Formats: sequence, structure tokens, C-alpha cells
Amino acid sequence: MTRNICVNLLVLIPARGGSKGIPEKNLREVGGVSLVGRSVLMGRRFAALHPELNVRVVVDSDDPAILQKGRRWGAETPYLRPASLAQDHTSTYESTFHLLRQLGDDGFKAGTLLLLQPTSPLRSLADVCDCWEYRERSGAASVISISEATKSPRFAMRLDDTGVLSWDGPPPPVNARRQDFPSAYFPNGSVYIEDVPFLVEHQAFVVAGLTHGVATSRQTSIDVDDELDLMIANALSNWRLHNEPEIAILHPDSTQQIAESSIGAAWADTDDGLGLWVSGGWPCATNVLIHGTLGEIAQDRSHSPSLGMWRCLGANHISLIIPDARVLERYRSQLVLADRIIAPSELVGQIRALLRVS
Repeated sequence: MTRNICVNLLVLIPARGGSKGIPEKNLREVGGVSLVGRSVLMGRRFAALHPELNVRVVVDSDDPAILQKGRRWGAETPYLRPASLAQDHTSTYESTFHLLRQLGDDGFKAGTLLLLQPTSPLRSLADVCDCWEYRERSGAASVISISEATKSPRFAMRLDDTGVLSWDGPPPPVNARRQDFPSAYFPNGSVYIEDVPFLVEHQAFVVAGLTHGVATSRQTSIDVDDELDLMIANALSNWRLHNEPEIAILHPDSTQQIAESSIGAAWADTDDGLGLWVSGGWPCATNVLIHGTLGEIAQDRSHSPSLGMWRCLGANHISLIIPDARVLERYRSQLVLADRIIAPSELVGQIRALLRVS
């Protein structure tokens, strides 16, 4: 089934300021980029791939610091969420409905909502596109990302005050094994796509029997709820995805020549270059060439995303130019994520030594 495309798409990043598990959670970083920043970048990258849509990327928060961070990464922050809608008991639907009503009063009536929670920092562009393409094919009014449960819910138990266990549901057969039960899935919180009329009618993002699910990888679907989750997310963001990168010699004055020969590449040399690629200057770029001066220009770490962020945004081949030892030092923790490192011959030994201990 081919669905009619709704022109007005709201990409919403809900990010309240309070958090009991991790103080200022949505401002914490994974791979050098704040949780809210990563979601904004993903929304902008998705929008760049869909020029036929009228897309607004909006951060909704009660915290001025989060709104400021959202603006720095290119999102709109038209409103400050009321404190009454930023409590521990406030549902995401309540705050979302309030925002949709505000936008509607100001002339923007969203037909479709793409909700990207900051607590899923490792979602990939492929995850978002897979959910969107499923929606287009199926005509489903509600599509979310899901993960396969590692254990069947049939094995869930309750612990009473005396320390005694009882089954949470119907008891499984004696000596039952995990593989004796069908696969079970749960919403992982990474991607929600909702037709706004459906959302308003049911007042819920997930409606059993009506919502459709798209399974996404465990590696990209981690949900950050506490410090351990944040540590795991950072470890995964720096995970060595390939073997040792190829090392090529950078000859004097050859940087621009390399850039010009990188067909289909996003050339990041200044902060403006970074923003242009993210916002759609090279919407089909799958190769990224990052020059070492990028980090020098950025005055704030949030403007210099790690190489892992580029890969998360859709790049499948990353080249990094290391012109001098100072730049090498700056990228010490990120080198393993590049596919190709281009550097002067005098730095090759140091780079290889660094890679061996990375």
C-alpha cells in the first residue's frame, strides 16, 4: 500500500530538564555530542533526505539550557514548556499534545510526527529511514522501533517482602528453555512515527493491535536511563567498527586536491561546512573527509562531533586528515573510527603506535 505523504512533518525532540537517574541527562554527552544535540542532528539529516516535506525540527523543554543547546545544533525552540508539563508523572503524550496545539495556534498544523527521544543517542539514520519507509509501504498510522527481548516475558517473576518468588504471569512449563517460546519484542524508545490524528484520537504513542513495529539493532537502540547506560553508550560510540584504518601519506599542499577528488564526499573544513552537510548540502554523501582544522575552529565541543557521529548520520567511509602532531593529539580518542587516515610521513609511526593501544 502506498500512503499519501503528509507535507507538514514535525520532528520533535522532547527533553525536559529534570532527571533523577542522571542529573541534567539530556545535556550529557555521548561521543562528544550532547544527547539533545545528537537527536537534533539526526532530525536535520532526515529532513535533508526528504526535501518534498515541510519539516520543522523542534526541541521541547522546560530548561533554557537545553533549548539553547538545541538552537546551537540547528533546531527550533519556539516555546518554553510549562513547569506543570515537566514533572516526573507527566506523560510524553501530554507535553506533545500541548506543543502541537501551540504550533497549530501559530499556523503550523503538523500532519505527521517523528519523535526522537534524546535518550536513544546511538540510533542510526538507517533506523529512522527503515521506520519511515515501512510507514510509507504499509500505510500504518503508528510505527515505532522495537527490540527483541533477550529473555521471554514468560520467565518474569515477582519478589515479595519475604524474599519469596512467584511467577508474574502464567507459569512456564517445568524446565522450559528460552527457545521454547516465540520471540517477544518491546518498544526501545528510539523512533516513533505517528499520524497526528491517530495520536490525538488514542492519546498514546503505542496502541496494541494498531501500532506497527520495526526491529532495530541492539547496538543502535540502547536507552540511556542511568550512568551505566551512559557508559555503555559511550563505549559503543567508540567501538572499533573496522580493522586498523588505512594510512596514506599527506603530501604538502595536497589537502584541497584530496577534497576535490573525493566524489560524493562531505568536505568539512570549517564550522559552516559541517552545518551545510548536516542541513542537506550533500544529502547523498556517503563518504566524509574531515580536515584537522575543524576542531580548531570550534569554540565549543558540541560543535565538533566525533567521527562516530558522522557514521551515525549515514557516512559509510570516513577519511581523516591529520596535518600535524597537534591535530593528532586532539583526535586521539577518535582515530579508530576512521577508515582512512591521511597524514605526513613523519607522523605515521606515532599514529600506528596510537592505534595499537586504542
